[in-house]
Amino acid sequence: MTVVTLKPKRQHDGRFAAELPPAICSFHEAWVSYHSYLAAVCTHQGLSLRDVGKQLAREGRINVDPEWRRAVYARQLALYLTNTTLNVPQAWLGDIAGITRAGVCLALKAIEDLRDNGDFDVRIDLIAAELAAHTMVHERSAELGQRARNVQSALEAGR
Repeated sequence: MTVVTLKPKRQHDGRFAAELPPAICSFHEAWVSYHSYLAAVCTHQGLSLRDVGKQLAREGRINVDPEWRRAVYARQLALYLTNTTLNVPQAWLGDIAGITRAGVCLALKAIEDLRDNGDFDVRIDLIAAELAAHTMVHERSAELGQRARNVQSALEAGR
């Protein structure tokens, strides 16, 4: 399965267009894309995907913990990228990330508010480039693996 990354449409003021086409993927593809974006965000920020998962699963009064805040930011950015590139419905994103629809809305709003910072779009482009590079390496690895299996099958057939 390949992850399709599209550059979202922007309005004249640089904000993402309000009207996007309907979701261009299935729920499973949205799930894979979200987790791919989360991994790319973690790589970009120097975070461990496993540690982020642990931080997000914690309970109690954790909103003052800087580690938890970094994990939440990574999740917010992954939600935002999945929503804007694939037009995944917020209800799906909530189910995928294990948060409420209101939580998804707040996450998207928080990231949209950060877009007022000039270098934020550069960070998004870097993350998208890292994901594209990771996807290309994965696809190339799968292609080489398939070639190796074909060669092995041909050798076994020739015996």
